[in-house]
Order: sequence, then structure tokens, then C-alpha cells
Amino acid sequence: MAGNARPHRLFAGKSNEMMAFGQRNLQKQYVINTELEIGVDNATSLETFGNALGESLSTHFPEVMSRLVEIEREAEIVSCTGKYARSIAVSRNLFNESHYDCYDAGYGASVWIQKDPTKNVRNWYFVLPNCSIEGSLGVAIRLSHGIKISWHGREVKHCTMEPEIADGDALFGCHMSPKKIFSNNNTNTRPAVFNREALHPKLQQLIS
Repeated sequence: MAGNARPHRLFAGKSNEMMAFGQRNLQKQYVINTELEIGVDNATSLETFGNALGESLSTHFPEVMSRLVEIEREAEIVSCTGKYARSIAVSRNLFNESHYDCYDAGYGASVWIQKDPTKNVRNWYFVLPNCSIEGSLGVAIRLSHGIKISWHGREVKHCTMEPEIADGDALFGCHMSPKKIFSNNNTNTRPAVFNREALHPKLQQLIS
């Protein structure tokens, strides 16, 4: 399945969403989705959010974020999301099928945020079904508040497991990656970057 251009929405409903923020085309147009209630509701807050997210991801993936800026700089338009990615994907309580993001133009990065980190979350994993460590049938990364991962969405198949969330809690994922629409770049092929200590020991139970 291809991401970005999937014919059927996998994120329908208030409890399982992915929303776009920022530029959608080569014109000076941008979109803000207030449904997620993350405090981004105007151009100023969008730019502030974009810069804060980009700086946070840059602390762990400076080369990825630097290359992202370089790739999208080819588009001669002013970014509405600050000095990093021209578009931002934000999910809430996301789970989806494994897919590739066919419109990605290079490596991106995400950070996951839990509304109430004191509450327990079960089955919250980011899965790479086509990757392997020491012969494993895929790789599952246990997600937690503040974890950051970098991968190439067009090269690495990925998905998110359906989490069990306590009442009143919510799980957010904030993602930045360069998009083909802003660049002709088609290079960069390396495996995903992650913390091996976060891997679940029984991968076969998570991957069909």
C-alpha cells in the first residue's frame, strides 16, 4: 500500500486521525487543522510550532533535518511552517496498515507525545515489517512519550499498531519529511534509525 496517495482514508474518525499542517502545493497556500486541538490555529502559531518541532528533531537527527531543509529549499517560495519542513503531519491515536509514503523525497523524522505520560499505554508500537535484526521477522519499536525515530518513508515499509489507551489520554505523532512536490530529489537510501533497546522481543506476534 502506498502512503500519501492512498485511495481510502485509514485515519477516519475523531479517535484515529492524521492531519496535515503547512503547504500543500507550490503556491503560498497552507492548511491548519484545528480538530486536533494542539494549539495551532493561525499562521503565527503554525510557524512557532514548526520551528519548535524542527529544533526538537534536530537534537537527535541533525543530518536528517539539515538535508531536509536543503532538499526543500529548491522550491522558491516562503515556508509557512518555519525554517524546517514545509509540511507537517500530526496524528492522534493513530493505527494503520503497513505502507510506503510514495511522495517522500528523503529521510524524515518523528517524535511521539503522550498527553498524560503517567497513564499506561499497551500495544503502542511502530513496526517495520520488511526490516530485520539478527534474523527477526520484522522490527517492532516500542513507542513511549518523547521517543524519536528517523526513516525514509518511500524506502522503508512501516505502520503503527493499534494502541490501548486509557480514558482521557491521547497519543500524538509529529512528523517532518521532505516532499517530492518541493524537490526533484530521489536519492538517500539507508535503514531506519532507532534505539535497539526499545525493540519488542516477540516480533512474530506483532507482524502478520
